[in-house]
Amino acid sequence: MQLPEGIYFESTPAFNESTGQQHAYLVFRDGKGDERVIRGGPNVPLPPFGRIAIQADIPLRDSKDAYEKGETPSTRQAKRLVLGDREPRTVWNEMVKRAKEIGNARINYDLLNIDVDRTDGERTILTKEHRGQNSNSVIRAVLENSKLDVKKIISEDEFFNRFHGIENDLSNPAGGLNPKRPPERKSSIRPTEKLRVDTIFGPESAAPVSDLNANATIPDQPTKTEFSKSSITPAAKEIERTALGGEETLEEILAKPPNSLSETEVNRLTREKGTLLSNDPRREQVENSLTAAHEKAFQNGRVSNQPFPLDITPASTPNGLPVSDGIKQVIGTFFEAADDSGIPGGVSTLQTTLNRVERDALPLKVDGIFGDKTRDRLRATIAQKGPEPILSEFGDDNDGFDVYDDEDLAFA
Repeated sequence: MQLPEGIYFESTPAFNESTGQQHAYLVFRDGKGDERVIRGGPNVPLPPFGRIAIQADIPLRDSKDAYEKGETPSTRQAKRLVLGDREPRTVWNEMVKRAKEIGNARINYDLLNIDVDRTDGERTILTKEHRGQNSNSVIRAVLENSKLDVKKIISEDEFFNRFHGIENDLSNPAGGLNPKRPPERKSSIRPTEKLRVDTIFGPESAAPVSDLNANATIPDQPTKTEFSKSSITPAAKEIERTALGGEETLEEILAKPPNSLSETEVNRLTREKGTLLSNDPRREQVENSLTAAHEKAFQNGRVSNQPFPLDITPASTPNGLPVSDGIKQVIGTFFEAADDSGIPGGVSTLQTTLNRVERDALPLKVDGIFGDKTRDRLRATIAQKGPEPILSEFGDDNDGFDVYDDEDLAFA
């Protein structure tokens, strides 16, 4: 049985039913079987951030809101809009035009009320009138453009408690034509971590005061360990700086409790998820971390005031040792008293040792160069297993273990 010609407001659970939230979209039915959709969503595989992407006037069956087996307009809570004496197709064409304008504006998809394009460079919770900026905001804007009041389509309780983001009519959107905030610093190492180097290597290694966040809390200085060698050379210090710098590895993020993940890390996991193969065990870990992080953002069906921390919490090993401390232990052991001429040999030994510890991973090329792959393997191994396996392998011979170079890998 075909539904009569008209424009229908429909909804489906957002992400999963446990959130208690609904995702709204619009369907035009011509009464003869043709069903076309207007819907919004993130332009990345998993929110909370990204840009709003629009599907407008495409067949419902080809959209991201296509019905699953057993679903009907009734299960999608379809409501035919009251248009008075206006022709449904004429109103639909107006809606399609407005939806495409929103898509072309490249405004932020912002599930969690955070304006990422503030001109002062700081992220901030949006005002109460702009709770979220998502697919529901698109539908609100499209309806109002056609002089249709969403509050006459859904109840007051639904408006405030079940359709997150529908309070935002996109009259003053975040993103798009708004000035972009200054680029973020690429380093994921917190200023306080840079300061800790001073306790081992002396004042010359400390971060300049201008690099520090004025609001940062400086932790108690750590106690020197047996691996914190006072004889470490400038050449070895440079290896240590390289190892401690740059982005966190995926393994470091996965080693953290999901409820401690920052918005930057949630974004990173979202991107990484799309690059991991289905048989990669890390994919399930990423999905589980994202699910737990998003569930934390919702409390009693509402988004909390601070959905994700803005600051990155340093990763720890399974034994609770900061990964940065584990890196210092390994570098201090492998490069003690090494000058410039001794660095390549120390790096080669470290690469061989990492290959022995991570026998199931693609072997590192043993070339004596401390590059990105060696750095990432070192950090990932310490995050997953701690420094102990690396240190226990140090000095052992290579009996029974193959060390690969480029020629070997070319024929693998």
